[in-house]
Amino acid sequence: MRYILAVLLLAGCGTRAIEPAKPKADYPELRAQVERVEPMLAWTCDGMIPARSHGFPCIKEGDGVSVLGRWIFDTGDRAKMPAILLSVGVDGKEPKRNPARQGVDELSGFSRDQLLGLLEATLATRDRTGLLSVMRYVQATGHLCNGDDRCDFTDSTRLLANEVLGKKPSAAERTKDEVTIAGEAATVPPNYRAYLVARKLLLHYKLGNTPGYRHSAAVLRQRFPNSAFIQLVDALSREKSLDPVAAEVTRCLEQWEGHANNWHGDDMNGCQKRSYGHHLVGMGYLILNERK
Repeated sequence: MRYILAVLLLAGCGTRAIEPAKPKADYPELRAQVERVEPMLAWTCDGMIPARSHGFPCIKEGDGVSVLGRWIFDTGDRAKMPAILLSVGVDGKEPKRNPARQGVDELSGFSRDQLLGLLEATLATRDRTGLLSVMRYVQATGHLCNGDDRCDFTDSTRLLANEVLGKKPSAAERTKDEVTIAGEAATVPPNYRAYLVARKLLLHYKLGNTPGYRHSAAVLRQRFPNSAFIQLVDALSREKSLDPVAAEVTRCLEQWEGHANNWHGDDMNGCQKRSYGHHLVGMGYLILNERK
């Protein structure tokens, strides 16, 4: 099945342009590893969504919007935004995890981590079409999808979604959210859930909300010092040198051996030798301050 993607690339407005990380050095070793690994990455859904292996079926990629949003955020790859728009729809109907699942009746067909990917892609491209559609669906139903608690639209995600759409919270809402995320950072288990908290913090950094969330980033770094992504989020939040993070991402890329169903949430204890790989290449783009 082929997806007619280009027709949905609609220009949006009102979101702030993403500002990549600002490295203090050129990091030639990191650039060399990014250039080595990127051609080996696997894609599905007509080459539009990151995959765990070559030839992996589109419909089975259960985190399509999440992982593609992360890629677009890191690399600025606007050409892949239509795949997200096809996944979530533009008509206020229930959003889905990938374009092949549109029209499929299923439980938990979307989730908060998919929403994070949508927020990341929206902020990077300024195309609000998909996010506005999802917000219409939430307004009509009260949730992100029909299913379990993964479909809940929490106050924290609502605040982020509104900010990406240009709506600033009140001082009380901001304080409540800072306390909420601080609690999450201090208690979240060492798996993909810690990665999701870090993603929220990186979004707040790009939105210019650094001061009130800086403590949470530091707590995550203290709890999970071997995660390259958490190292990056903390360094950016505290405006520290990216040199140590660049060295760590370079080391992870050097050790990368090929594809597997591992993502950021599996690297709390250090580099994964086999993983999707897109997240490592994406972090390289972000650190190098390069856009596709």
